[in-house]
Amino acid sequence: MSNFNRGSEWRKWDLHFHTPSSYDYHDKSQTNEQIISKLLENNISVVAITDHHVIDIERIKELTTLANGKITILPGIEFLSDSKGKDPVHFIAIFPEIEKCKIDYIWKQIESKTAISKIEGEGKKVNEVYCALFETINLVKELGGIVTIHAGDKSNTIENITHSLPQGEAQKTDIAHAIDIYELGKESDQEGYNKSVFPAIKKIIPMIICSDNHDIKNYTLKQNCWIKADPTFNGLLQVLYEPKDRIFIGQEPQIITRVRNNRTKYLKGLNIKKTEDYTGSKGKWFEEVDIEFNKELVAIIGNKGSGKSALSDISALLGNSHNEKHFSFLHTRKFRRGKLAENFIGTLSFESEEKITKNLNENINNSEVERVRYLPQNYFEELCNDLEGEGFENALKNVVFSHLNEDEKFGTDDFNQLVDLKTTSIKKDIESITPKIDIINKEIIELESKLHKSYKESIESQLKLKQTELLNHIKNKPKKILPPIEGREDDEEYQNLLKKIKDSRELLTTLEKTLEEKKLEKQIRLHNVNELTILQKDLSRLEKQIQEFKDEKSNIFEKYHLKIDDIVKTSIDIHKIDNLVKSNKENITQVNKLILDEEEKSGLEIDIPKLKESILSMEKELSKPEQEHRQYISEFLAWKKHRNKIIGSPHEHETIKYHQSIIKYLTTNLINDIQERREARLELTLQIYDKKFEVVSIFKQLKETIDSAIGMYSELLINYDISIMPLKFQAINHQLLFPQS
Repeated sequence: MSNFNRGSEWRKWDLHFHTPSSYDYHDKSQTNEQIISKLLENNISVVAITDHHVIDIERIKELTTLANGKITILPGIEFLSDSKGKDPVHFIAIFPEIEKCKIDYIWKQIESKTAISKIEGEGKKVNEVYCALFETINLVKELGGIVTIHAGDKSNTIENITHSLPQGEAQKTDIAHAIDIYELGKESDQEGYNKSVFPAIKKIIPMIICSDNHDIKNYTLKQNCWIKADPTFNGLLQVLYEPKDRIFIGQEPQIITRVRNNRTKYLKGLNIKKTEDYTGSKGKWFEEVDIEFNKELVAIIGNKGSGKSALSDISALLGNSHNEKHFSFLHTRKFRRGKLAENFIGTLSFESEEKITKNLNENINNSEVERVRYLPQNYFEELCNDLEGEGFENALKNVVFSHLNEDEKFGTDDFNQLVDLKTTSIKKDIESITPKIDIINKEIIELESKLHKSYKESIESQLKLKQTELLNHIKNKPKKILPPIEGREDDEEYQNLLKKIKDSRELLTTLEKTLEEKKLEKQIRLHNVNELTILQKDLSRLEKQIQEFKDEKSNIFEKYHLKIDDIVKTSIDIHKIDNLVKSNKENITQVNKLILDEEEKSGLEIDIPKLKESILSMEKELSKPEQEHRQYISEFLAWKKHRNKIIGSPHEHETIKYHQSIIKYLTTNLINDIQERREARLELTLQIYDKKFEVVSIFKQLKETIDSAIGMYSELLINYDISIMPLKFQAINHQLLFPQS
């Protein structure tokens, strides 16, 4: 196992595992073959052999041979330390693979330089020897190993060292800074360390859960321990630098679930090869390139000339990215120059085993679904460039303003102030209409874009993809496992257990349904609060605008001896809205407590996991056939739920029924909707035209001044056709009258 082309991936690790070489192993007749078989059965990728006070080198070598690269075997050893609470604290040393370390030398050093020497030298029993904690840790690290220590709710843990004395707490802090990894007793132990311990000691320590197995026939995991790294000792070292990102304790990391349920959306690999008739006359390029993609791939980075543009462009082409104009490698000035690209073929494969193959000289079909979203560097550069300036326009305005007499300037200081003074009232009228036209224009553009056959083809393509996803999902339907016929109907205790599991399952269903309902209720209430809050702000803004209008026009009212409050009468009372906001917020608080009450440590999000853990614990007492049947039921329900999610409804985006409803709409109602919006737009446009014509009159008056100035020098300018036009206004007017749709 030396090549891991996909990079770091999530795998199950067990870093505390015993063999019959341990003095307290349950059945020493169990074989190495049985050990490897059971580990493979449980999908363990890396196991550390950590027998008590011994490194059985021959056994580890045989296990490595039997594993045959399917499991990485790490040599290790478990120590009893001289640090004690009510019991001695246990800690473990783990070393690199035997082919990468001098394991014979390592064992001789440990055997001679620690208290383990007393086993043979003084005849002490294995469990009567206590190794000096800090000295042994230093020795392990000198020998190239790392150290884990029992922590949390595990037996022989450092938490048994009392906090009642200052030296106890200080010792635990020193231990935390000396070791590399905490081995926990249960999953929930993580919370206390993350919230309290790590901030206090100013160090984040990786946390794992292991089997501590002493009987391979009954191999069980308290919880799965997943590590995102190559399945090697060096991979394990990466965890020390990124403890939060590379360890997951639980059923499985979210990415694995997400990929399994969405295989048609995750890339698996890329193959590039030359065509059969290419002789190499245009250079040696891609020679059977096979690249495996990591499931968490989101970006391709690298130095200039490292091939990142080639890799990303080709992936984008095969994935039908609609950003083809920003290709840099697959460009007519580069790889597509002289039809070089047509001599090569690329194949993009997905986790669903679907494959897309194209010649590298093909173009993108924009009516097909975009399977890969591509954001190349030059795309961002184009977005950031601004090629337009305002210098020339401002200079022109200054020329016009300078030729106005003082009466025409109305006391303003520049052209913009003058235009604002003359057009403010008209602009406000237009501003009240233009948003309505903007909305209708966007609606028309969107609707008219759906008239093009490419849009329908795109929807049909998306529907086909979803149907393919459904077929792929149906293929993965869990194999039905019938309930066992065990003949234990007379076993009252067993029947009571079955009933208790059934009742608990029914309660779990009820609680999960209640949780979904409460979350939906919370979303509705949050929406209500948001909507009402916006309404409050709008009313407050309206009230402020009215007051600003009064303040702005007060001098005019006073000039004509008018009382503004006699003319402008308003009454805005938002108390009822305030009460509604308060009521919804109180309801949200109640729902939050029902979902999760942090202070009381109660709520559905606490009860449901506890109940699941209880059910899991009870089901472990069932026979294996019964467990398999119940596992099937659980997987079938999850499969069915995801199937329904793919099918969806006409109102759920990216579902089969949603795409079907869109196709139906295109053939029945689309034309009528477009016509209705065009008529509404025309009516509003005519209103704006009248207002704009008023603005035209104002600009014409201003233009007459500069025209007169130009006319004064007509003889000098006889060979130059010079005229000043309100181009900016004309462009705006044209856009409003003839919006691009």
